[in-house]
Amino acid sequence: MATKSSSLVSLVLSLILLQLFVSQVCLTEAIRIPR
Repeated sequence: MATKSSSLVSLVLSLILLQLFVSQVCLTEAIRIPR
């Protein structure tokens, strides 16, 4: 149970980090290429 819970928490954290990274890349791309 504890190991399953900790793995779930690490999975959620990795997903949040991935989301932040993707949003950061999208922001930098939008700034780099003005319309």
